[in-house]
Amino acid sequence: DIADELYYEDYIYRDYEAIAIDFCSYNQDAYGMLAPFATLFSGIVDAEMNLTSNYTGYANEEYDALMEAVYYLTYFDQITSADFASFANYASAEEFQTVLDACSAVYEKYGVKTSNVAAGRATLLNEAEKILVEDMAIIPVVFNKTATLQAKAISKISSDMFVAYDLQNTKLKDYEEYVKNYEQVYAFKTFYRCSCGHDNEADSMSYKEKEYLLTECSKCGKPLTTKNIFGLYPFYLRKSEAAAENAQ
Repeated sequence: DIADELYYEDYIYRDYEAIAIDFCSYNQDAYGMLAPFATLFSGIVDAEMNLTSNYTGYANEEYDALMEAVYYLTYFDQITSADFASFANYASAEEFQTVLDACSAVYEKYGVKTSNVAAGRATLLNEAEKILVEDMAIIPVVFNKTATLQAKAISKISSDMFVAYDLQNTKLKDYEEYVKNYEQVYAFKTFYRCSCGHDNEADSMSYKEKEYLLTECSKCGKPLTTKNIFGLYPFYLRKSEAAAENAQ
């Protein structure tokens, strides 16, 4: 598509004053969304393979220092300048020590204790987010939203940034009363295979009465058992015939 190609070209070469992008979080850690705006973590290199700012062109030394401090905080107490070879972009122990000293200064400035990584990361990421918003390198315009209604009888429905509804621990009050007049129906194609390997197909089967629609092979007459069933799984609940008659 020509429009897509022109958009992508302008985006890559930063030939724009403002541009709209789909920028959704792909994990629960804010660092993954904030780090790309720091030069060292932009993932963008110039013709000489030197790291440069991301496609917004944003660059802020204080912001960069915060992101670097967050990066090293997790194992700051376990590393020294002698570990420089384990990290990219550092040619010597002296150069790496300069980075560690800069991180230490950031921790001291914001009162971060390297022994409490979780609290320290939260503090530094919050400060970085403030800078990014104040500098307006990126402006949130549209937010994904979901509107729901929940019955009082239903409880323990949870959600997070990835899943709108997590029903793993959901409870339905007096659910026994609700399901006792219903039966589970297997409404997809179900294949029965006999010992000879013949496949027999059925449309559905009732779970509640445990009556299988097929009992013997239509080709050789050998019995079919539940162990030979393929593609078997519940599809929906339907009101049992007895319950329907009572309702009338």
